[in-house]
Amino acid sequence: MVSSVSLVVSDEKALRRDVLVESLGAEGPMSMKHCMENVAELKRVPNEVDVIHTETLKAFEELKRAVNPLVREADPQSSTNPSA
Repeated sequence: MVSSVSLVVSDEKALRRDVLVESLGAEGPMSMKHCMENVAELKRVPNEVDVIHTETLKAFEELKRAVNPLVREADPQSSTNPSA
């Protein structure tokens, strides 16, 4: 998804030109405004995806630490095999 966003953002100038050409007339200014707002939103997506990824990893590690004693307690082989 992020690569698709990067593609749109990198081609922002051409996208604005296309919107301008396609929306000549009374709707032109609003169309351009919406285009610019959408591109601004897309520019934030990669950072937000990174934040979600980081927070998900933190939550997963926390769950793993919390469950680890329960798994060892439930597994009868864990007491005879410490590497398990």
